[in-house]
Amino acid sequence: VPELSVDEVDEIFRLRVLLEGEVLKVAIPKAGDSALKLSQALALELDSAYENNDIGAWGELNARFHLSLYAPSAMKATLAIIQRLNYQVDRYVRLQLVLDQDMRRASSEHKELCRLCRARDIEGASTLLRQHIDNTRNKLVTALLAKKQVPAAATAGGD
Repeated sequence: VPELSVDEVDEIFRLRVLLEGEVLKVAIPKAGDSALKLSQALALELDSAYENNDIGAWGELNARFHLSLYAPSAMKATLAIIQRLNYQVDRYVRLQLVLDQDMRRASSEHKELCRLCRARDIEGASTLLRQHIDNTRNKLVTALLAKKQVPAAATAGGD
């Protein structure tokens, strides 16, 4: 995956907010018990990866968790686009978690998303999901812009 500019990262996360929020609205009414249990299990697996500091697993498990919420929508073309977008920003999601040490917030929001989906709270789940992704976008873009402000001499040899 090629490195992305700050503007590209921002754009991809904005697309995720739009697409994933809408797909979740379609998925919730169609989600059966097995789909909801899968999402819950993936949220717990992601928690375990956070606790074990398994940074390499974070991106994949996060993408699998999110996609598990959307799979009942059966919107194959949109799901493929979402999967590609997640793949493109995987390293940036992990970077944001490492920089911000924000695993507890992410974990809490994932659990709340599962609860809202089980409760069939379409608007609540969609709103939380959009906020969850947009919060990550905002923190990540801020961190990437701050990194660009560091003089090259200060980062030479540090990467």
